[in-house]
Amino acid sequence: MSSSDLGFCFSSEKYKNALQLENAALKQQVVELQERLLAQYQMMEMTTQQLSEVIFKLELEREDNLNKTEELRANNQALSESLNIIATQRKQITESISYAARIQRALISHEHTLRALLPHSFLLHMPKDTISGDFAYVTQKRHLIYLAVGDCTGHGVPAGMLTVVSLMLLSRLIEDADTQIEPSHIIHTLDFLFNERMQNSESNLRDGLELGFCIIDTKNQVIQYSGANLSLYDVKNGELTEYKGSKDTVGWCLRGYLDKTFETHTIPFTKGDTRCFYLATDGFADQCNSENKKLMTKNFKKILANICCMPIAEQGDILRHLFNEWKGTARQVDDVLVAGFQL
Repeated sequence: MSSSDLGFCFSSEKYKNALQLENAALKQQVVELQERLLAQYQMMEMTTQQLSEVIFKLELEREDNLNKTEELRANNQALSESLNIIATQRKQITESISYAARIQRALISHEHTLRALLPHSFLLHMPKDTISGDFAYVTQKRHLIYLAVGDCTGHGVPAGMLTVVSLMLLSRLIEDADTQIEPSHIIHTLDFLFNERMQNSESNLRDGLELGFCIIDTKNQVIQYSGANLSLYDVKNGELTEYKGSKDTVGWCLRGYLDKTFETHTIPFTKGDTRCFYLATDGFADQCNSENKKLMTKNFKKILANICCMPIAEQGDILRHLFNEWKGTARQVDDVLVAGFQL
């Protein structure tokens, strides 16, 4: 072999080795690329799996939210229908109460009725609710003026129903009464009839009323007074005399109505005198102020003693102002009724 042939063989071998090294390097690069691609593929698979899980969860949440939305929509619809029913029922109840109040106002006596029979008088009536459990009743038979102030159990509609029963019974008793009858007898008879109506075997209601009842004899110039847990206040020159009623009330009593006693007080008067007479339920004295402090009966008596020197026609407005001033921002706790008159 010549030297030129030997040189060619050497060059071919060298080239071959170079190719082998280059191929090996390429193979290594391919392997590394495959590994990298595999790792990326695995990462992509994992990411795809995670994304699928997230999408699945989101889909579940979406379906749940759709169900909740439908449920909320159904609940809102039901609530709206319930509110409409309540609004309708409230309107009906309000209209019924308003009509019942009109019936009650037609039965009870008002200030203009009182002044028609007793010109020097006032009547302060401030119900706690639309319908009142307090009432005044005044009427005249010949020379006798009958004046009653009552306070039925509770307030609102139940008490209002009791006022209707009480007024119907009382008006019937006065209409049928003899001119010589005493107020204590009328109260006792009212108590009997009230119990007869209310204490039957089916209901057995434990309700009743407090009552102050005057018979004013304008001919003989005398007042006969009897009370069922209500007093008559007689005020002259700032001095107050209290004619107390019986501690018994009209209606239900643990001892029974047969053991009740109602006393009649006889009080002479002079026409044109400056004396003021007052009948009042306990609503004024029981009112609390914004500090939850009750006015009390003793302070109410002081108020009456202080205002007696003022014109009788203005005293109702004065009492209303004093009541509201005392009450302040507090809620009214009971019906209020005060009747005052001069003879």
